[in-house]
Amino acid sequence: MDGPALSRRERQILAAIEADLKADTGLDRRLSTMTLGRLWRLWLQVCSVTGSTAVFLTACSLGLMTVAVQVDSVPVLALFGLFWLATLIALVGLVGRRLLPH
Repeated sequence: MDGPALSRRERQILAAIEADLKADTGLDRRLSTMTLGRLWRLWLQVCSVTGSTAVFLTACSLGLMTVAVQVDSVPVLALFGLFWLATLIALVGLVGRRLLPH
């Protein structure tokens, strides 16, 4: 830890806070078993799409980008932004499913 060390009183307060938190067995169990893997798997379930869906979203995004550049219209730009966001989420889900072992 960078910076000054905790004073004796601060260490006592911290120990009391930790003891209170440790006394909550439900919270302690949830925090000790929570891992990034579980959260990542939940994220992948939320954005589970097929490869053809990702290709479709990518094609729509590129088409809307082309139209948005030529038309210079706010609604078209907003629609492009929504499709682009959906495309990124779909691609992250596809890549994550391939990288994360099941």
